[in-house]
Amino acid sequence: MFPRFAVGGGRERAKSELQSAAWGGGELPTSRRDVETSAINLSECFCAQSFLFMRPNIICYFAYDLLSLRVGSPLGFERAAGRETFRRNVWTMVNIPRIAAVSYLNTIPFIYGIRHEGNLRADLLLAPPADCVENYARGLADIALIPSAAVPQMRSTEIITDYCVGASGPVRTVVVLSNTPIEKARRIFLDAHSRTSVQLTGYLAAARWKIAPEWYTLDDYSQVAYAREGDAFLLIGDKVFDHEGLFAYSYDLAEEWRAQTGMPFAFAVWVARKGTSYEAIDALQHALTLGVESIWEAVVEEGFDRKPYDAYAYLTQNIDFVFNAEKHAALQKFWNAGLKITPRSNPG
Repeated sequence: MFPRFAVGGGRERAKSELQSAAWGGGELPTSRRDVETSAINLSECFCAQSFLFMRPNIICYFAYDLLSLRVGSPLGFERAAGRETFRRNVWTMVNIPRIAAVSYLNTIPFIYGIRHEGNLRADLLLAPPADCVENYARGLADIALIPSAAVPQMRSTEIITDYCVGASGPVRTVVVLSNTPIEKARRIFLDAHSRTSVQLTGYLAAARWKIAPEWYTLDDYSQVAYAREGDAFLLIGDKVFDHEGLFAYSYDLAEEWRAQTGMPFAFAVWVARKGTSYEAIDALQHALTLGVESIWEAVVEEGFDRKPYDAYAYLTQNIDFVFNAEKHAALQKFWNAGLKITPRSNPG
């Protein structure tokens, strides 16, 4: 939460206890210099009904007249009786984006940041990765965290922010499990929740494992417990923790990609439609930064500190949230491969 404060002012006191509380106590601002001085000294400030909001290249002054309950024209100053007086009105804030995000453990820092960044008010639509793509494509979200494999198919869309869900080594939660070596796999059942993981499995099958298995959708996760000889299963997300150690062979897709290409990987990236306001993207960038800097707080808030696995270690050691030039180059290589896996219906 932001601190309560009173902005400048040396000539006019709050006229009532209620008005004083609205400004955080103390004096009301009475001149442009008072407010500008406060803007220099405070990067982010918040009061009960009146606040000054600053971001790089964005300064929005807000005020609310508690006594008359009027919201009027942009904040301004008037001269009356030889002195400047403060006109308590409100400026219009930037439009609030609708954000679609993935509902997995590896995204809770992002979700935490969006929910706790005081300068961002957003409607969050949480869903599995494939559904995030659908929500964005249908116009239900203005900004989205989507599987990187879906980006080339999105029209008038660009990657935004310096963050992603990526890995520079083993990612741990995107794996192919089997009781036989992958080179002997005849059928691979694919978790349909992420296009990126499905297509990455196809790329590795052709380029690294040199196999051409039959591809099937994995509709019923209980089927994993009844694996036949030659069966392999692509699993993604939090459910992987429940299957660790249950199979003789586990192939971490980020680790396999790195062994094949020498590059890191980005499984999901933030996108927005071209023309999305700079203010919205900048506010999201700050929110994501807050989240990545508050991983332990996010773990505790979402209750992952009570899980049998170490969620904090996973988020700090396996997930690489920074989207840099190397990861962008890796995605370009991935996109250029042009491999498309179309799994058939699960035969059971």
